[in-house]
Amino acid sequence: MSLLPKTFQDFTSKHYWNSFFSKRGEKAFEWYGEYTELCGLLHKYMRPTDAILVAGCGNSTLSADLYRVGYSQITSVDNSEVVIRQMRDKYKQQCPKMEWLKMDLSAMDFEDGSFSCVLDKAALDALMTDASLPVIEFIDKYLNLSLIVLGGQPLRGIRMLRPGALHRARWMAKIIYAIKIYLFRDPEQFRLTAGEKSGI
Repeated sequence: MSLLPKTFQDFTSKHYWNSFFSKRGEKAFEWYGEYTELCGLLHKYMRPTDAILVAGCGNSTLSADLYRVGYSQITSVDNSEVVIRQMRDKYKQQCPKMEWLKMDLSAMDFEDGSFSCVLDKAALDALMTDASLPVIEFIDKYLNLSLIVLGGQPLRGIRMLRPGALHRARWMAKIIYAIKIYLFRDPEQFRLTAGEKSGI
């Protein structure tokens, strides 16, 4: 039974993910590492008092692992209703305050400032399937909505550039992950200077 997608574009298909999680069942699928490998970095930038949005949670145990060590304000979202149902059932007793919501990352409907941290372990990497305009526009919506739910303002005038060779270098995932956590930690810190803007 192969769970691998036929094309990169399958990563953006809700049907693919529903099928993937139906076939995979209860067994967690961890992109780029488990909590034990990432906890040092996560605890450096996140506080137990943070309201955390876990974007594209899949069936990773990361949300529950964070909950178990004291991060109780966690909302985990995914576009697959199959995995959201599985995760709700699996953790309703162990993590009663944690929310699991079926939601499209480019159409999140949270109140402005609902979260103090957006944790994206692998959603952005999975969604950046090619350099087409629809993909770039989807990612742009997702990043802008992430800033809004953190209480920041969308980045007007900043545009997504087509990914180059480094995008496909998956070995860089951990450093990209660290940068994402740092950048989205506080929207007030995510400001570009005039020189940085002109270089985009």
